[in-house]
Amino acid sequence: MEPSKIKQKLKRIEDQVLHMTKLLDDILIVGQTEASKNIYNPLEINLGDFMSEIVDEVSNSIKNLHKLILIDPEELKNATIFIDEKLGRNIFINLLSNAVKFSSEDNYTIISVTNFGIGIPKAELSDICKPSAREKNVDLIQGSGLGLSIVKDAIDVIEGKIIVQRNIGNGTFFIVKIPKKPNTYYA
Repeated sequence: MEPSKIKQKLKRIEDQVLHMTKLLDDILIVGQTEASKNIYNPLEINLGDFMSEIVDEVSNSIKNLHKLILIDPEELKNATIFIDEKLGRNIFINLLSNAVKFSSEDNYTIISVTNFGIGIPKAELSDICKPSAREKNVDLIQGSGLGLSIVKDAIDVIEGKIIVQRNIGNGTFFIVKIPKKPNTYYA
């Protein structure tokens, strides 16, 4: 067998062993979680340090195939959470691992913005990016109704995408996808 084929087969075996190890770890964690329901030991933990360690661990385990970015790490270092460290690690490692596992290689830089305001009524959601669109529930809030129209037009020009998720009374979640490489060249 050619050396390149041997190397390729060894790589596949290594990947399968890592996958089996991860499956066994997951089974152990499920068992430990059931057992630890009686041993819940929450501590005050620095959120920035905790999440930085988790992001580094997941990044290393996926061999940096996807870029995981901790948003505003300096601000997170000023925050603490009260959580059982082992359970917290299980929560965030699994969420990040799933995000990587179920994400294809994306040709977009993704930026999300969440506000915790009054939200957008469902009936008005389809019109929020039209010029001068103002929702009925914003009577006393100053604005021209042009902001989201300008955003949508700019995103269309760069061939990006915008996704809006609403939650009445609990704000609005915007996802903006900006192409990593231009699809069109303008002269």
